[in-house]
Amino acid sequence: MRRRGLHMVIVAAAVMVFLSACKPQVPPEYLQPDEMEDLMYDYYVSQGISNSRAGTTDYDRRYNMQTVLKKYGLTNDDFDSTLVYYYNHMELMNEIYSRIQKRLG
Repeated sequence: MRRRGLHMVIVAAAVMVFLSACKPQVPPEYLQPDEMEDLMYDYYVSQGISNSRAGTTDYDRRYNMQTVLKKYGLTNDDFDSTLVYYYNHMELMNEIYSRIQKRLG
């Protein structure tokens, strides 16, 4: 009877390892999904503020984007490569956009 219990524990552990391995992992050189969500949220908020002000220029919008990137310690190239990664993994990007929409209300 003890042997069967041990067998069940091993099978359960193997299933858990298998299921966790199936979850897509974002390579470390890119922003992780939670960070990407926060960055995109900050970006949309800054753009909304810019768009609500009369006389906002393209310079103002670019400056706001640079401020957001600086907050996350990213360069334009870092952000661009992360964006390309997420656009090539649209299921992740769709989840991020869904959570951002909920946050924006």
